[in-house]
Amino acid sequence: MQLTRRTAVVSAGAVALAAVGAAAAASAAQAAPAAASSTAKTAATAVGTHAAALVELRAAVRSDFAPLVGQAITASAPDGVTGSLVLDAIADVAGATAGDENRFTLLFHAPDDFAEGIWQLGHYGVPTSDFLLTPIGPAGDRRAQALVNRI
Repeated sequence: MQLTRRTAVVSAGAVALAAVGAAAAASAAQAAPAAASSTAKTAATAVGTHAAALVELRAAVRSDFAPLVGQAITASAPDGVTGSLVLDAIADVAGATAGDENRFTLLFHAPDDFAEGIWQLGHYGVPTSDFLLTPIGPAGDRRAQALVNRI
């Protein structure tokens, strides 16, 4: 069989459709466990982590982080460096409506040698998202700041 652009697109579409179907089946199984058929459970199992990944295809918003103030959040840099940062505060962006879900800053306690860059932040229950984290403040009181300003 020769691989063509059309074959690749059709195959990708079939995989995406199967994943969406499995995600819907898994959702239905959670909503009504007694009514869930074994077919829906099998479809959700067959797709596995792909269905879970579909759930995470949204941007993290302010309310995702609000319950995490004071807790450690996993931070991973593109070069493989992984650690944790404690979320110190969530603040409003100047000019934004107070409490705006899409316009806020995250402030973390950070080590003095914290490097600016694109970091992937993750915590159970929060969609994993990439943020530009910038070190702010003097040594001994270093913070890392992520600005979210989706207008």
